[in-house]
Amino acid sequence: MADKDKFIKPELKTYSAKKLLTQDRLMNAMIGIREIQTQLWKTMPDDQYEKLEPEFDTAIAAMMAHMCGVMPAHAQPDQENSQDVLMPAT
Repeated sequence: MADKDKFIKPELKTYSAKKLLTQDRLMNAMIGIREIQTQLWKTMPDDQYEKLEPEFDTAIAAMMAHMCGVMPAHAQPDQENSQDVLMPAT
């Protein structure tokens, strides 16, 4: 297992939208978030998972909207079924 001390503490990091919001990185982030969500779904008690599910779903939907060029406030019902196109099954 890697030593966490070699990584920057998340609260101290700075982020570059230009470097981090590429199509590939967003796709990998969505897949990673969904994998984390799946592991939590498998291992957490129902009452604890229920509190986290909306946040995971919102994070994934926000990244999907960004990739599709859809402003979340302007999303239309016909634009909501893009998960199958954007995300491969894990």
